[in-house]
Amino acid sequence: MKILLFILLAFVALTACICGAIMIADSQGHILNIPLFLLKTTPFKNFFIPGCILFATGVVNTIAAYAVLLQRKYLLVWSFFAGIVICGWIIVQMIMIQMLFGLQFLYLGIGITVMILSFLLIGKVSLFTVSRKKNNRYFSV
Repeated sequence: MKILLFILLAFVALTACICGAIMIADSQGHILNIPLFLLKTTPFKNFFIPGCILFATGVVNTIAAYAVLLQRKYLLVWSFFAGIVICGWIIVQMIMIQMLFGLQFLYLGIGITVMILSFLLIGKVSLFTVSRKKNNRYFSV
């Protein structure tokens, strides 16, 4: 599970940082071939601010991927937070541009998967753990 979580976080980190940086550098969307008319229902006139937000999303996922590599249980909270950030970014994007694309569903699925894997690894929820009482202590089977 940790390997899959790391791969998903690293994928989002890489794509979000690269695309965010390109959107910041080319706020008119020419390099990524993104038409400005996608922003007509948003408060943005160009892709600079969305690029900054996307880049920040990539940074959060980079920190989360590094936390998974460190294999510290308490640092896995970063990966759960990264999943929330991914889902938040995509949901807000869908609402604001009022258009749906396949990549949005891909990244939304990745965000949900990251949250589920993080939750399982943190140990808050385990589908395979049964608590039994023995000698006034709980243990997992």
